[in-house]
Amino acid sequence: MAGRKVTKAQATKVLSEVKRTFKPYIDPKVEGSGPTLVMDFDWFGYGGYPAIVWEGGPYEWSILASNGGVDEELTTLAMTMPEYVAFERTGKMANPVRVKPIVAPEGTYLEPITSWALGLFRIDA
Repeated sequence: MAGRKVTKAQATKVLSEVKRTFKPYIDPKVEGSGPTLVMDFDWFGYGGYPAIVWEGGPYEWSILASNGGVDEELTTLAMTMPEYVAFERTGKMANPVRVKPIVAPEGTYLEPITSWALGLFRIDA
């Protein structure tokens, strides 16, 4: 796969956004508990591309990061809290925890490579 790659500055910006978006899952006291930037991730065997990799992250985080949606883990956890007792009485889901998609830097797009790796690609590559 030929083409120009996303710059390190662009990839670092996305990494920062992933860390901000999924901050509740990252323990700052535990080294390596959060996502990392791999500038030459080669999952497909066609040459490496920049990716945010986080094998220990929340369920399908890369899909949420690129498309948005309901964070099932935080929603389920929130339902165990006292303010969600009404759920049991009404059977209605109250306020699921939603994740907004991360906006890719100009000229790039984000695409899940796996459920635990988010690829960063140039539109014109």
